[in-house]
Amino acid sequence: MKFFISYSTQNEKDIQSAKWVEWVLREKLGHETKIPEQDLKPGNNFMESLHDALNWADVVVLIITKAYLETRFCREEVSNAKKLFPIKFENLRFDEELLSNLAYLDLCDLNECEANETLVSAIKGVERPNEQPPCTAPSCQDRNEKRIR
Repeated sequence: MKFFISYSTQNEKDIQSAKWVEWVLREKLGHETKIPEQDLKPGNNFMESLHDALNWADVVVLIITKAYLETRFCREEVSNAKKLFPIKFENLRFDEELLSNLAYLDLCDLNECEANETLVSAIKGVERPNEQPPCTAPSCQDRNEKRIR
């Protein structure tokens, strides 16, 4: 899968969070990634690069912080992404109608190990079983014995 990481480039904590998410996606899970901090070059048109990244990505990861919600590109990215994967890094409420109905991954108050495991599990998703699970319905014989004739 291809992931574009979206965050506030004006906030050092957000930049570090985005770099960490990008590294986990790329190095631990083997996905392709784009991140403005590393992929936007001097002289590039930011809006054109943003649209290219949104079209390229299967999923846009939102690094949700107060600083990100205040960026002028938040609405543009949320409105134009094919699929969103919001990750909440600060304890805040999504009062803005743009994000209020989104399910999100909450990494607030987790240590690095817990956050790492939570992110990896969420990206991998719930794995479907390779073998048929046991059936919990009563067997036919049990039903026949209990049936009123």
